[in-house]
Amino acid sequence: MKANGDDVRLISAPGQARDASMSAAGTKIAYAKFDGAVWRLYLNNSDGTNEQIRFAGETRADQHSPRYNRTGSRLVFVTGHANEHEIWRVDSNGNDLRELTNTDFASYQPSWSAGTEVVFVSNRSGNNEIFIMEGDGSDQIKLTDDPGDDIMPACRPSGGTIIFSSNRSGTYQLYTMEIDGTNVVQLTNSAGNKYGASYSMDGDKVFFFGDASGNMEVYSMNADGTLETNLTNNAAIDTKIGTWVAP
Repeated sequence: MKANGDDVRLISAPGQARDASMSAAGTKIAYAKFDGAVWRLYLNNSDGTNEQIRFAGETRADQHSPRYNRTGSRLVFVTGHANEHEIWRVDSNGNDLRELTNTDFASYQPSWSAGTEVVFVSNRSGNNEIFIMEGDGSDQIKLTDDPGDDIMPACRPSGGTIIFSSNRSGTYQLYTMEIDGTNVVQLTNSAGNKYGASYSMDGDKVFFFGDASGNMEVYSMNADGTLETNLTNNAAIDTKIGTWVAP
C-alpha cells in the first residue's frame, strides 16, 4: 500500500504469506509462505508475478523473516523449528548460502544496517535482547541489557539509529538507540502495544503495527514519535512486517 494507506494490493499467490521484504529498487519481494507443513521462502516481482520458491527440496525447518540489504544483493533470513532458530545469509541469486549464528539459543528478527552489519534479536543472555554482527556473522555484540523484552530492531537507512519495540515501560512502545547501543530514547508513550517499526527511505517517517484501536492496525508517525496515524483502520487484523520502498 502507499504511505498514506491507499492502494492496498494483494501481491502474493493465494495461501498464508508473511514477512514481506522489498528490494531497494522496488522490483522484487521476498516473503515466507506456508506450504502445509513448514514456512518456505519465496520471491516474486513487486506486481505479484513470477512467484518462485527460493530453496527447493524437502525441509522440516521453517524459513522466514527474509530481509534484503540496502543494495538488494543479499538476503538474511531465519531457519529453524520450535525454539531453535538461527540466522542465515544468501545472495539474492541464491549463491553463497551461509549460517551467521550457531548457538544453543534462538536468534531471529534480522535486519540490515545502512552498511554491512546485521542487527537481530537473541535470547542467549536469558531474555530477548538486541545484538549486532558483521554480515559474515563475526563480532556479535549485545546492544541492549534490560529486564524487559527488546525486539524487532530496524535501522535508519542513512545509518546511525536503530528503532525497536520494548515492554520495559509496561506495554510495548517504540524506542531508538545509536548503532552502538547508546542513547536509548523512548519515542512513544500512548495506548496499546506497538511492534515492527521501520523507517521511510528518507528517515523522516516510521510505520509500525499496534493494537491501540482494539485490534491490530498499521500506523505511521513522524520519526520523532509525533503524529501517529492509523493507516488501515478496519475490522480485520492488519500487521506489518515489511519495508518501505522509495517512491
